[in-house]
Amino acid sequence: MAKSHLKIQIKTAAYPKEHGSWGFTLEPLILALIIGYSTAGFYLALGTFLAFLVHQPIRLLLAKGHSEKKTAAIFFLLYGINALLFFYLFLTNVTITATIPFLSALLLMFFYLLMEYLHLHRQLFIEILAPMAISLIAVSILLASGWSLLMSFGVFILLAARFLPTAFYVHYKLQRAKHQHGDKASVVFTSGLGFFLVTWLTTLGIIPILGLVGVTILSGRAFIGILDRSNPRTVKQVGIREFIYGIILILLASMGYLLSW
Repeated sequence: MAKSHLKIQIKTAAYPKEHGSWGFTLEPLILALIIGYSTAGFYLALGTFLAFLVHQPIRLLLAKGHSEKKTAAIFFLLYGINALLFFYLFLTNVTITATIPFLSALLLMFFYLLMEYLHLHRQLFIEILAPMAISLIAVSILLASGWSLLMSFGVFILLAARFLPTAFYVHYKLQRAKHQHGDKASVVFTSGLGFFLVTWLTTLGIIPILGLVGVTILSGRAFIGILDRSNPRTVKQVGIREFIYGIILILLASMGYLLSW
């Protein structure tokens, strides 16, 4: 019984519960490492992943009435110290230019944590800050490997065409699952904007064609999803489907950049 309780405490303190947050965190990091690997970039990716994990124990430490606070403190130190170490290794091995997106991402994440402490993080605008920060870190990884600022910016736009429309689409689907009125206009606008920007950058040779194919698939699933009159899906079903769509985009984009397609 004691072992079971300890296992529950560790699971609660060590791993974030939100399925979508795993995809939004791992997708940009994996894409950046595949198409622009460097040792410094690898350090930054590891530090970022640990910083993502440290968010869970921080939440428990700031919350009231949790019995897992001691366990949370242990994981906070474990994740936090190692994240700082990898960030230090990154900062000491790159140019100043490569650090700017990373430092901007840190500011966004600190603001997100502040909003979370004030219980305002469930607002859609605030939720978007986290994947935006991770996408900026992906830019730093690419700059650290020698990518140009313009091409790195193209990857950021490609990632933004993933996380921004997806945030509105998932929000809409969850509203429908609760039998509430969903905002279709925001889904259509953000999906259309992302598709337009990626198409434009593809014509300029900044984003590969396969990247555009991936965004086209995402836009298609959004438009089909808002027209779907069947029973709303559960939160878990929505999360799993979106994770799969994220994998599809990363695979296509990676192939596109590596093969110049």
